[in-house]
This record gives sequence, C-alpha cells and structure tokens, in this order.
Amino acid sequence: MKLADTHIPTKKVKYAKVLGGLVVAVNLSMLLYLVTVSLSIFGNAFVSFVVILVILFDVTITLQFILLVLEMWARFSRLNDALQDALSPHCTELFVGASPSYRCSLLQLQKTYVALGRAADHLMSHFGLPVAFDIAFCICGATCSSYEVFVKLLSDSNVPGLSIEVPVSVSEVWLALHWMRILLFSLSCAAAEDTAAATGVILIRASVVPQRRTAEFDEFLRFTLQGPRTSFSAAGFVKIDRRLIVSAFTAVVTYLIILGQLTFN
Repeated sequence: MKLADTHIPTKKVKYAKVLGGLVVAVNLSMLLYLVTVSLSIFGNAFVSFVVILVILFDVTITLQFILLVLEMWARFSRLNDALQDALSPHCTELFVGASPSYRCSLLQLQKTYVALGRAADHLMSHFGLPVAFDIAFCICGATCSSYEVFVKLLSDSNVPGLSIEVPVSVSEVWLALHWMRILLFSLSCAAAEDTAAATGVILIRASVVPQRRTAEFDEFLRFTLQGPRTSFSAAGFVKIDRRLIVSAFTAVVTYLIILGQLTFN
C-alpha cells in the first residue's frame, strides 16, 4: 500500500476517518462493557483473566483486519479518482466533474492497481485462518446469545424448567457484538471488492473514445478484464462479501430452531 501512496495523489476519502473512528469506538465501548461484566460475574480471578484475554485478542484481530480493508478501499477509491482525472481530457462527457488538478500516467495507475491486488492477497494470507475462526466464533456466539435471549423471554413467560443465570443484557450485548462484526467483515470487504471492480468499469466506458486507445490503455484494460479479481476469503472456507450476512443469518436461525425444539422436547 506504500507503493500505491507514491503513485496516486494523497486525497482524503469522504467520511473515511469518521467511519474508521466509529468502528473502533463502538467495538471498544462494547468491549469495555463486557470486560466489566466479566469481572463482576466470574468469581474466579483466573477465569475472569482468561475471558478478558480472549475478548481482547478476538476484538483486536477483528479491528486490525477491518481497518486494513478500509484503508485498501480508500486507496482503490483514490485510484479510481486519479484514473478518471487522467482520462478526463478525452472523456469529459463520460466523467463529469473530474478534477484536472493532478495527472497520473496510466502505467503508474496500472502499477498501483497491481500493488493493491497483491496487498489484498498478502492480507488474506496473513489473516485467513484467524478471520475464518473469527467468523465461525461469531456465528456460534450469535446462536448461543440468541438462544439465551430466547430462553430468558420464555422464562419470563412462566414456562417451567427454563432459567438462565447470565443477565439478559449481557446476552443482548454479545448478540449485537457478534452481528456487528459479521456486518463489518462483509460490508468492508464487499466495498473494497466493488471499488476494485469499478476500475475495470471506468476503463470499459472510456474505451469507446478512439483518442484514448493507446498501448498503455489497452494493456490496463486487458489486465482488469483477464487478470485476477480482488476478492476476500477466510482461508478459502468462505468468501467474505454480502452473501456472508445471508449465510450467517440462515445458519443462526436453523440452529436456533433446532435448539428450540430440543428444549421443548
């Protein structure tokens, strides 16, 4: 990503810092609440320490991965802006509002595109297994937290044989944390993937202008069409995009129905 910063202008992406700060603030606030509750619920100091350590480690990995994906999304956005800027002298009817303040050669932009794609590959090779474990933990945790809330609601309805020791507010916070992390994983990776794919769309639209069909342009266009696509997966087990939200929701509802049937039986 440092190579990308040397080839494209340092332009701030709208609301990028606000989005990153909001993600960190919400996760840390939930983390602080869960740590406080863990210290009050578990009487054993060792058990409390282990629970707090697991929570800190898990949330730290999640935040680090999501922030890196958002940084990659911001650089792809800057790349697309620079590409529209480079093509604007010949494509003003296609790219209205492109700023002529900075010009990049297509060769530089192609190197940036390749560098960001390699950065995505290195990111997933480094975080693949932890992210796969984290997604599985979020789905299992969302199922358990949903079941705890479900049992608490039934116990309040005077259904005999149902009780739960953990306060329902703790289960609700855990449920919100798990689903928020699944949403952050899915939406951040989907945004970066869509922004990377938008580079090829810009080049395809610009290819209708005869003055733009140079050797550099054709090579860049051919690479975006035939080269590897930027995508994110959890060590090859599951593809991280918007479909992950639907898959996780389906799994949680399915296991919740099974647990509900076993409970009443």
